[in-house]
Amino acid sequence: MLRPITYIRSVMAIAHGALFFNTPQTPSYSSAMSLQASSVSIFENFFGTNYAVVDSTQKSLYGTFSYSSLNAFLLAIGKSNIYSGTYFRFSVGAGIIQGRTRANGKFITI
Repeated sequence: MLRPITYIRSVMAIAHGALFFNTPQTPSYSSAMSLQASSVSIFENFFGTNYAVVDSTQKSLYGTFSYSSLNAFLLAIGKSNIYSGTYFRFSVGAGIIQGRTRANGKFITI
């Protein structure tokens, strides 16, 4: 499948739908970013599911982002990939399921 941003640029011919970054050179299904981010399952097994997270890696540009749990952090990563036009929602969902399955060694429904 075409990535959403590719569809916007080529099929809909909307040039201002350009990204500020290059799209990844990985298949669009399933979302590799979501699959990798699902490694939070390993941390949930160690710290628990209600472990709060604060992201301050880009503090000088965007401030800090606070999440009530590691799962909330994971879902924010997935949403950012959808909103940026990098992945479709179903690709992000599939990546999360695959990542959590691999991290926990069992199937998890999200």
